[in-house]
Amino acid sequence: WHLGMGSSIRSGILSLSNCSENIEAAVITVCDQPFLSTEIINNLVAAYYSTGKPIVACQYADTLGVPVLFSQSFFSELTTLDETVGAKKLINKYDKEVFSIPFPLGIIDIDTPRDYQELQKK
Repeated sequence: WHLGMGSSIRSGILSLSNCSENIEAAVITVCDQPFLSTEIINNLVAAYYSTGKPIVACQYADTLGVPVLFSQSFFSELTTLDETVGAKKLINKYDKEVFSIPFPLGIIDIDTPRDYQELQKK
């Protein structure tokens, strides 16, 4: 993780691929979204199956981002991301292949102790 988001994605996808060749898709999340829930992840998976779209991303604050589900057809490209970029690069590159689900609270992330303190005040 210290090398950047791309290196973490690469490591995760390679590890997942080594587990089985039959992995259909992967959900990529970040650890600083306090309102991420199993409901959001379940909604990503449900949208993947119901729409047939190979990428299902969350929409918040007029952007698409993580958590995001990528079908196995993107695993190779996910493993070649530059270390300093994240999944958003592929979401933007393949925007016609993306289905979005709402996650308005996805805009809230906790990067510092101060962020956490501010969230507690709300």
